[in-house]
Amino acid sequence: MKTKILIGIFLIVLCSAAAQKKNTGLIKYVHQDNLLSVEYNALLAIDGRKTYYVTAQDSLGEREKINTYNNSVVEAENYNSVKKTLKAGFQVFNDLSKPYIYFSHALSLNTPLVYVQEKRPIHDWKLSNDTKEIAGYVCKAATTIFRGRKYTCWYATDLPLPYGPWKLMGLPGIILGASSEDGAYKVSAVSVKFPSAQSLVPHKEKELLATNHKFYPLQSYIEYQRKFIKEENEIMRLSALKYNVKAIMGKERDNYLEIFGK
Repeated sequence: MKTKILIGIFLIVLCSAAAQKKNTGLIKYVHQDNLLSVEYNALLAIDGRKTYYVTAQDSLGEREKINTYNNSVVEAENYNSVKKTLKAGFQVFNDLSKPYIYFSHALSLNTPLVYVQEKRPIHDWKLSNDTKEIAGYVCKAATTIFRGRKYTCWYATDLPLPYGPWKLMGLPGIILGASSEDGAYKVSAVSVKFPSAQSLVPHKEKELLATNHKFYPLQSYIEYQRKFIKEENEIMRLSALKYNVKAIMGKERDNYLEIFGK
């Protein structure tokens, strides 16, 4: 009798492990950040009901400098020598057992990371019959407007999980490609391992945090971004006044992917 019970327990554990492995994936993307005119390697790791997306990370590497979004912007002479990746990178952690997502971001290439908690975005998707192939998967198109920009996303119905890069999610398949209509943002999968024996997803959101840091609410992050823009513009104004030249004020749309407005 004990032998039968032990065998039964073993089979349950084995089936549970197999089911979890089935929903474990690793997707590599090319991420074009056209606001910074740079191209990154990015990664989406999936483990059941949790996902972890990271880009601009030192270990993933920077691909190359590009310039396709705003040709009117005059760059600093030493822009090419500025390091554009971070040790931790920009991260997004999503756990479907909670109503929040957690992310890290920096407002410029020389400011520290900020860690933020916000309610999981619910996108109003408009589905299309358009299709194209990405990384060997036939994908369908869907569009949405999110924080000031219109996005077209391509999701694979053969990978029927509602995940995607960055904060793009909620479609009936994993998003393998996405781009904003204005060209500021673009990602495209280059490889898909699904299922994957390797899981890079943190167990808890706190694993994202650097030492002595905490998650701030989204509203605090919005206020921080507005204050930063205002302070940078004041520096530009005073500098232009000093050298008797015209100041070009920074705009939220030209510097940040998420446009919160006034």
